[in-house]
Amino acid sequence: MGKIIRKIGDIEICNDKFCIEENEAVPISDNCSIHIQNENLRIEMNKGELLQYCFGLIYANEQLYHIKEKTTKLDRSINVIESERLCAEEMADFPKTLLKEKKIILLSEISDKTECGLERGEILFLANKRDEDYVSRLFFQGGYKRVMHPYGKMAGYNLLYNLSEFQCWEKDDKSRKISIYYEMNCMSLMPRTFVPLSERIDFNARHNAVWSDIYGCYRLNAISEIIYILTRCIFMYGRFTKSYVDVLKKNMQVVSINDFKLECCDIFYNYTDRLVEMLLSEQFEVVVNDYIKYRGY
Repeated sequence: MGKIIRKIGDIEICNDKFCIEENEAVPISDNCSIHIQNENLRIEMNKGELLQYCFGLIYANEQLYHIKEKTTKLDRSINVIESERLCAEEMADFPKTLLKEKKIILLSEISDKTECGLERGEILFLANKRDEDYVSRLFFQGGYKRVMHPYGKMAGYNLLYNLSEFQCWEKDDKSRKISIYYEMNCMSLMPRTFVPLSERIDFNARHNAVWSDIYGCYRLNAISEIIYILTRCIFMYGRFTKSYVDVLKKNMQVVSINDFKLECCDIFYNYTDRLVEMLLSEQFEVVVNDYIKYRGY
């Protein structure tokens, strides 16, 4: 490592602080060496590479803001008509042994009605891809038939980063639909696109799922359910329905805020602290627009 010429400044990346230094190149040349480092990590590059990274970050930030700004001018492709609390009796059709053995997880006690023809809201589950055959048997035994998922590839949606195709099961009398997801995911700011959430979020949702005697199945823990609700309401619906607000208020009182922030950072990055403050102060009606306008990345 060459002799330090000057300290350029300090930056913060994903809550870790780094020092940027200009050093003499080794072997000595006209081009200096730039070090971005802290106690655990050091990245070395020349000035030209540093400028490329800087311009790339500036361009990416401007593109993100353009996408977010454009989103506010578009009609939401998915309109939630009504959200309602799931009744325990509605889970009686499903074989409880299979639900428990394969750890098929209820994503929320709130079901959404997004289609006028449905008598009741949609129920959503998270399952393991390796259990796809078991899932099919479960809902077939419950009096459901498989239909095209309204947000899947056949419906014209893009599923990025190897996101598994969604499943949709419809009750024979067409009164209820069930959606099956094989990864924790959310709708992107890009039109008609879904993306998986981080491996940490997906792992914690499965590993920390809790058994519910009321519904006779596993359900998300409080942190994972908050993450699910936030991504659904912000990216999918563009608003928070009263049913979801009630669950958020309840869950925010029992979670570890630090643990919640760790997962939230995987989605909202520097906006996380601001988002958490708004949730704690119950400013749900302004969260979506505030997030869209935020530029502090």
